[in-house]
Amino acid sequence: MLRPDLPEGADRLPAEAFWSDLVEQFACEQPDRITRAHLVDDYEYYTGTLEDFRQLYGEA
Repeated sequence: MLRPDLPEGADRLPAEAFWSDLVEQFACEQPDRITRAHLVDDYEYYTGTLEDFRQLYGEA
């Protein structure tokens, strides 16, 4: 599940989700990285990696 900062149906994070100047700068420089599609891809990758790790090494 994505953080609640990404409203249901929104294609990208709203401006109020950026909590620092550095994150806001990142969003301006790489806007394609904060889209719903990219965030979902990242989420699926990391949860899959976590599941692979748990299968190999068990729960922490």
